[in-house]
Amino acid sequence: MYGLETVALRYSNVYGPRQNPHGEAGVVAIFAHRVLAGQPLTVFGDGDQTRDMVFVQDVAQANLAASDVALPPVDAVDGPAFNIGTGVETSVNDLAKTLVAIEGRSLAIRHAAERPGELRRNALAVDKAARWLGWRPSVTVAEGLKRTLYSFKEG
Repeated sequence: MYGLETVALRYSNVYGPRQNPHGEAGVVAIFAHRVLAGQPLTVFGDGDQTRDMVFVQDVAQANLAASDVALPPVDAVDGPAFNIGTGVETSVNDLAKTLVAIEGRSLAIRHAAERPGELRRNALAVDKAARWLGWRPSVTVAEGLKRTLYSFKEG
């Protein structure tokens, strides 16, 4: 209406350093906090539910990319809206096992009742962001988990 150019970035599950492991925190922050405290991890359900985990540095890069490119026309179905994720499904079990392995601890991974209504699988299609923004994630889940755990360790 006023000629203002806008963009929408739809993030998948963002994780990384300085994420608060309390309250409504993401699973990576919660697991990392517990691993460093030597406490068992609790996985709800069978742990095979998946999430598209994207490292916070990649999200920051996507924001910068979106601020500096010509955007698609607004008349398109989803216009200037982009999924920001990895396009890769990572199971909650794999997150738990990887964090425990990075720290080199032997911790129990317990399973609790499945949470009602929990999404079973999630991965975003990120090709549009690559095409229009020139953006792709650069940090693998394994590397991002390592950086996150070490940042929590350093305080």
